[in-house]
Amino acid sequence: MFTTDTFVILSTPTRAIIAIVVADAWMWSPFVMLLVLAGLVSVPRYLYEAAEVDRASWWRKFRTITFPYIRGLLMLALLFRTIEAFKMADLVYILTRGGNDTLTISYHLIRIANEQNKTSEGAAISYVMLFIVIVLTNLYLYIANRRSGEN
Repeated sequence: MFTTDTFVILSTPTRAIIAIVVADAWMWSPFVMLLVLAGLVSVPRYLYEAAEVDRASWWRKFRTITFPYIRGLLMLALLFRTIEAFKMADLVYILTRGGNDTLTISYHLIRIANEQNKTSEGAAISYVMLFIVIVLTNLYLYIANRRSGEN
């Protein structure tokens, strides 16, 4: 009935990655849900009432009323989560001590700069990460400005 093998969630590389993803989702889901809730509260009630009069389906109401109102906040949440994903070193260190199977770029940067004493290489990696974040932010702003110009 009982086996002698114990279930250790971080015993394999796949389980360790799943554990990191679940812990990260658990940590940041409330923030994203608050952003979505703020968008949902801002949708005017009379639009739904007019859609009810027109006998619009729930999918049509979502696609034409709800989603356009929360799209900007969803994109903002996506931008914040992308930036935060570049900084995910603490969770990896706490859960797995940064094994090679769960190595993120930010934890790799910490290992190079602190453990291997290669501060110049660590600084170069951090500048590349900064450049990527700036490009992603500008891409977000471009898409957000283009969408606001359509309305």
